[in-house]
Amino acid sequence: MEIKQIGILRELLSHPGETLKEVLESNNMTQKELAFRVDITEKHLTNIINGKAPITPEMALKLSKVFSLSSSFWNNLQANYDSELHKIEEYSKISEKEKQIVKESGYSQLSKFGYVESTRNIEEKVINMRNFWGISSLEKVSDLFTSSNSPIAAFRRSKTCAINPYAMASWLKICEIETDNIDVYSYDLDKLKEKLPLIKQLMFKQNPNIIVKELQRVFSECGIAFSVVRNLTGAPVQGLIKKIDNKIRLCVTLRGAHADIFWFTLFHEIGHLFTLPRDNWMVDYRDPDKTCGDEKYEKVADAFANNQLIPVNDYRRFVVSGNFSRQSILKFAREQNILPCIIVGRLKHDKYIPYTDYNDLVINYQWAN
Repeated sequence: MEIKQIGILRELLSHPGETLKEVLESNNMTQKELAFRVDITEKHLTNIINGKAPITPEMALKLSKVFSLSSSFWNNLQANYDSELHKIEEYSKISEKEKQIVKESGYSQLSKFGYVESTRNIEEKVINMRNFWGISSLEKVSDLFTSSNSPIAAFRRSKTCAINPYAMASWLKICEIETDNIDVYSYDLDKLKEKLPLIKQLMFKQNPNIIVKELQRVFSECGIAFSVVRNLTGAPVQGLIKKIDNKIRLCVTLRGAHADIFWFTLFHEIGHLFTLPRDNWMVDYRDPDKTCGDEKYEKVADAFANNQLIPVNDYRRFVVSGNFSRQSILKFAREQNILPCIIVGRLKHDKYIPYTDYNDLVINYQWAN
């Protein structure tokens, strides 16, 4: 039987009534006498002893007056029995569809990252994912995360983006977990604009994990709960923006270690904050060959990120010069007060230099596990 996987069968559960029967026998007391002492019918007491009726808190208190066992002893017996019984009933309702959903949920990665417990048992995985998503049945996940105004629904309408909706649901839940407990001030877009130079300056800190903590502090002052989250296979996303009450949830996905990509992605997402309606979801993923979101918004966000990192007129003058020597790049980086790798990454992206050039100037972040 499948239920054996949780360690006990329903018929082998020890009901508190069995303990009560043993206590009666050890005290040489008849059921009739006990029924009289606790003021219930013999039939009701028989039902308790036979596991057909529970020991209620009221009954536990009465039993504590008869025997040298506290009411909490009897209450705990009943609570433990109810908990085990609930587990068995929960496992018995697992469907084949739920098992299939688990296989598409990114469970192994979620386990690796510490969001669910590691197990090989498919039933345990289903229960763990029910708890992770906060839902009674995994079959309801589609309704929870794929309503008409959700980001998964938007991706499903896309003809260019392949997405696993259950992996996407897991990624969205990670974003919730990582940002829900971040305390922030009221959302203030003007204050964010003032903080942009400070945010840009953080790129000079060497430890990326310290960078994230500092970013969280700065963003929180602007009413933004910020987090850098793990990438999940099947959820090809690089960022999330969502309004919650009077704050914004902003998440950026770890899709590589290159510092220039991280900073461009961050400012790209910030750019969306200045252009998108506040009541919108925004899930952002792009690869070099295609855009999966609204192309208009993506181009605007790209332009914002590019201009924040390297003002467009300054960049134009630099590329027109045609001097892409190491010395020229380092000098331009000092003038712009940015990391040289930002310029190298931009030049490679725009195909002014080969991808093999100046790799020693590229910074790779080592993220904490």
